[in-house]
Amino acid sequence: MAGTDLRLRPAVIPEWEAERLLNTTLGRRLERIDDAAAQGLLDEITFQLPSVIVWHELAPKPGTTPLGPMAPDFERYAYFLAELPLSILVPEGKGRMRRLRLRVELSPGPKTNRDETVTGEPSSSEPPVAIDIFPTRELVEHTTDLGTLSVDLAKGLMFVFGPAAGPVSDMLDVKITVPLKWMTREVTVRGTGRNNSEVNWEVKEAKLDEGFTSCMILRTPRGTPIGVRATLVGELVGPSWFFTFESDPTGMADQYTVG
Repeated sequence: MAGTDLRLRPAVIPEWEAERLLNTTLGRRLERIDDAAAQGLLDEITFQLPSVIVWHELAPKPGTTPLGPMAPDFERYAYFLAELPLSILVPEGKGRMRRLRLRVELSPGPKTNRDETVTGEPSSSEPPVAIDIFPTRELVEHTTDLGTLSVDLAKGLMFVFGPAAGPVSDMLDVKITVPLKWMTREVTVRGTGRNNSEVNWEVKEAKLDEGFTSCMILRTPRGTPIGVRATLVGELVGPSWFFTFESDPTGMADQYTVG
């Protein structure tokens, strides 16, 4: 089944610009390319969402009794597990994806009359929410190993035993060998928006080679379908250049309906 290609356009992402100003004082500076060149590259890159969102309605487990204020209320609400994969294809030599932010907005779907015609009015005043999202946080570990460092501790001692004695360094033979190796962790996926009608995932380059798949458990009043709209912003970098972009929201309605 063919997917839906997102229309993309160059854009400035304010919070990323502030971060870049800080980072450029610590490393090599990349130059932003102009919008015409950026649009030419975007036209060659594929960002594709599925034609149909995959969803399954959830039911209570037989023999269980929900307890507590956060327990599912299956009489009042319907619950759905929805999966939204994003496919990314950057042609060789056209840069690499540095980061991407996927935003999913939920809204009450339109009312449907008995003859199954759509009225265009929201079917409920209570908005649907994502009560849980996956993934919420993923880490990648980097190990830096520079070998070992030998230190002759005695040669660093500047004390003497007395006016007639030699320095302590002449009387001690202390050498220390230490490994220069450490491990750092980098957050590659961060998801936010639990119990909200807007969910965001920010994904960094280590997780963008083959696209990204997000999952949500959605809650909506029974009889109310869920309208789902997905947009994204991202950053593409080359050897000496970069630009940021966003999906074009012009005329964009809800792409999917759940329920």
